Amino acid sequence: MAGKADKKQAAANTAALRRLYTYVVPAVILSALRQLVFGDASVARYVLWHVPLAGALYTLERSGRPHYDGGRLARVGVALDASSGLTGALFDVVYTSVACDAVAAALGTAAQWWLLFAWPVYWAYGGWRMLRPART
Repeated sequence: MAGKADKKQAAANTAALRRLYTYVVPAVILSALRQLVFGDASVARYVLWHVPLAGALYTLERSGRPHYDGGRLARVGVALDASSGLTGALFDVVYTSVACDAVAAALGTAAQWWLLFAWPVYWAYGGWRMLRPART
């Protein structure tokens, strides 16, 4: 039997995933339409640039989506409202990809994808901050 907190977390996770797809789907569709119409870059490169987005969305969906068994809450899922750790990093990947898609659709350029190379630097900085000893 799921408690009140579990049901609240399940509702919050469902709402977070719904909001996420509200941003992701239009941006990817507009970017794909731009790619099909103006097609200045290869489709393989377009798909390759979307692999991190697909991986992050898949991970967030599988770990955060609540599961119901016969109308009863069977598994709540990982809290998607956390802004740090792996969940925060996955949301960073999604939002950066969506921003790149929006810029590509609006400006018609592929230069914004250089932003994707900022992830490893950002994650290295976050790891360094997490692993360094606390200053007193």
